[in-house]
Amino acid sequence: MHTNALIDEKLPVVVLATHDASNPESTVLYEKTLSNIQEVKARRGKVISIVTEGDTLIPKMSDYVIEIPSTTEALTPMIAVGLIASIAAAKSLLGACGCA
Repeated sequence: MHTNALIDEKLPVVVLATHDASNPESTVLYEKTLSNIQEVKARRGKVISIVTEGDTLIPKMSDYVIEIPSTTEALTPMIAVGLIASIAAAKSLLGACGCA
């Protein structure tokens, strides 16, 4: 079974979509991420995107957006992972209380 088959309107998808326009590899990954977001939206999935501050494209495609400051390539994943962990913990707590 293809993993995209699991996506529907009840499944939030967290997307790490940071982008360094000066880095060609980053641009290629960003473009692939855009395509993946379009696939999720085509299946009516909810998209929560973590983007680099100032991004104007992905916020238009996402249901929820969290901006992080543009920083070094080494620090960006640390900031993003902290946010993803916080989202997971919040979802877990809300599920445990029957709120979600």
